[in-house]
Amino acid sequence: LLPTDQLSANLLGFSLVPAGMLIAISFINSLSGKTQRTKWASLLLAYFVSCLFSHPSSLFTMIVLFFPYFLYCLGSKRITFKGCPISRKHRAIAICVSIVAFALCWIGCYHLPIMASTVNFNWPAWATPSEAIEYTITLSFADNPAQWLAMVVMCIGIIFTLFRREYLWMTIGFSVFCILFIIGLTLDGEFKQVLTGFWYTSTRRLAASACIIAIPICSLGAYTVVRLIFLYCARNSLQGRKAKVASRFISILTLSLFLAINFLPSFTLSNPTGRITTAFGYLTEKLTTQNDISHSALD
Repeated sequence: LLPTDQLSANLLGFSLVPAGMLIAISFINSLSGKTQRTKWASLLLAYFVSCLFSHPSSLFTMIVLFFPYFLYCLGSKRITFKGCPISRKHRAIAICVSIVAFALCWIGCYHLPIMASTVNFNWPAWATPSEAIEYTITLSFADNPAQWLAMVVMCIGIIFTLFRREYLWMTIGFSVFCILFIIGLTLDGEFKQVLTGFWYTSTRRLAASACIIAIPICSLGAYTVVRLIFLYCARNSLQGRKAKVASRFISILTLSLFLAINFLPSFTLSNPTGRITTAFGYLTEKLTTQNDISHSALD
């Protein structure tokens, strides 16, 4: 059940972002004649409409995450003109024009009368830059305990995208929302409103947007860890069937350990340590309290 409060629509909208990303990416790929353009264009339009009926903030989240992929396609010859690759000079011009057009559309949407109540709402800044950076690096995003294991796996995933450039757009999208989160947490004024106003300048919504793209990056990090362990075993005389068995065992063991540690519930140790609150243990307790009917204004 969805929480009976004002964030239900936002939760619904954010749940549609991965599907929106898939549709937008498929539409861009269809421009090269690989798939049916009309089908993906129709689905993309349907997604835009669904965002309007769920929560517009999710549409801006999808656009910010998708735009780096669009620029990657322009720069990597994945978008063609009449079936022919675009020259390097024309690709550079197209990228510059796209960035300028994106900025102009952003400012135009910011000044739309229908968006005024949203973009002018302000959650006051309350953290120093060093605190905001710490919250971001540890993936606590201010409200939660640090996620140390996820942070390490995320860093490995980010490094992976630096070597496999076709995934670099995900790191860029994650970095953009981390920067917006830091701005929302540390600044006040027109600059903050323009950049974060579409999310009510809410650092929680910005953190949630960052987490949407952090999930596949973390998956790339886990994949890299599994592959490195398997390569190490392969170099130590594991061949043929033994290598396949070892690969499966290592994959299951590594991912199981990650799940067990990363999603570990809160627990209590003997004194003087006492209560240890984990990230997902804290989240479980918070959701349980917020959805307790005895504390709600609604039955």
